[in-house]
Amino acid sequence: MEILKKIKHSIARYYLKNKLTKNTRERRLISLKDAKDIGILYLLTNNQDYMAISKFVKLLQDQNKRVKALGFVKQKHLTNRFLPKLSFDFFSKKDLNWYGKPSNVFIKDFIEKDFDIIIDMSLQDNYPLQYISGVSKARLKVGRFGENNSYIYDVMIQNKKNTRLDKYINEVHHYLSILKPKNNV
Repeated sequence: MEILKKIKHSIARYYLKNKLTKNTRERRLISLKDAKDIGILYLLTNNQDYMAISKFVKLLQDQNKRVKALGFVKQKHLTNRFLPKLSFDFFSKKDLNWYGKPSNVFIKDFIEKDFDIIIDMSLQDNYPLQYISGVSKARLKVGRFGENNSYIYDVMIQNKKNTRLDKYINEVHHYLSILKPKNNV
């Protein structure tokens, strides 16, 4: 069983790297202050994480940002608790193919959206969220630091082991707020 997981993982990584070589997008370092459209990806594991993401989305919306959050629920089916809301969509394991590639209407719309910044808030490697981040046309892609993540994200932020999501969100917000990109003339 472990060998099958490794094979799936290798195929998934190969597929994503191959897809990213064909991904044309306008890369740009954008400060949080200058961003207008922000996409947030996250792994929904408990109500505390959902509340932390909701609070962050509201903070950004209060700064006149258009925010779309897409949460991955590691269950086969979504419960009524995870029905789409105005700024929130969800997907589950039933929306993944055999090696973990995500696919449904919400995911397609999220990938095609012209985000200034996309932020992957997952605290550990999660292929479906990494895939969505990777193939997105977002100008700036932000995610967790990891040796195997440099081909996906433009900016990576280190998180300490056993960091709670709310603490990581504060770190991401802090670093994106102090970014000072040089003006392109």
